[in-house]
Amino acid sequence: MTFGTIEDGNEDDAFADTKLMIMWGWNPAYTFHGGNTFYYMRMAKQRGCKFVVVDPQYTDSAAAYDAWWIPIRPNTDAAMLAGMAHYIFASNLQDQKFIDEFVQGMDAGTMPDWAKGQESFKDYIMGTSDGVPKTPEWAEKICGVLRRTSSSWPTCMPVPSRRRSRLPGRRGATPTASSTTAWPRRCRR
Repeated sequence: MTFGTIEDGNEDDAFADTKLMIMWGWNPAYTFHGGNTFYYMRMAKQRGCKFVVVDPQYTDSAAAYDAWWIPIRPNTDAAMLAGMAHYIFASNLQDQKFIDEFVQGMDAGTMPDWAKGQESFKDYIMGTSDGVPKTPEWAEKICGVLRRTSSSWPTCMPVPSRRRSRLPGRRGATPTASSTTAWPRRCRR
């Protein structure tokens, strides 16, 4: 389950009930966005939530929440997410009912009329059009994250995924922002 969008954000009280918190370059111990973020994250920790920090740097938050730190190479988030999406599709873990009802362009069956016959997201991930499957092994060469990471998260739902907002024009900004918001919903609960 993904909480919020880039426009409306997340409700921090939802953090209290999560099983796995993934922080993509987000360091709440250092950056404060208002509200009761720390209270709900502490509550999640007390309830057994596991924390993952995906960031080139070992952060204060990684230490404070005893997080699994994944030292990804800078600006390679999209490659890691593509590898994770490949694992989800190859293992048939996507919530196809949700995709069919709410997503456009995920696969051939969800392409809008004006885009019929064009490459879908799944075609890109699976390498159907370009002959390059975006496997966890492919992603590992780019982002330096071990391929086992890409296959360990999709079974840990629900996952609120928090990430930093990247500046417009920064390399990887659009794919990363959309992928980190959307990827957890691709899995079955």
